[in-house]
Amino acid sequence: AVSAKSGRGLDAIRTFVQDRMPQGEWLYPPSQLSNVPTRVIAAEITRESIFLRSHEEVPYCSFVDTTAFKEQPDGSVRIEQTIYVETEGQRRI
Repeated sequence: AVSAKSGRGLDAIRTFVQDRMPQGEWLYPPSQLSNVPTRVIAAEITRESIFLRSHEEVPYCSFVDTTAFKEQPDGSVRIEQTIYVETEGQRRI
């Protein structure tokens, strides 16, 4: 049995995966967290936040479009997004 909450069985899974991984060079630099564009990750984070805050009242077919993504001189990021839903009533939620 495996439990991420208690950590039970995680060492066995790590060993299982490590023993089966092919040897070779890293495919991505250590600073790259994902092969998915940051704009897409930002949209998914916003979409998740919508569902958590609306308590599932907004349909799963809502769509978040990242219209602007600009790194600022201070290291922060300015993100502009448009959220699309199916009906006018969902917009009010």
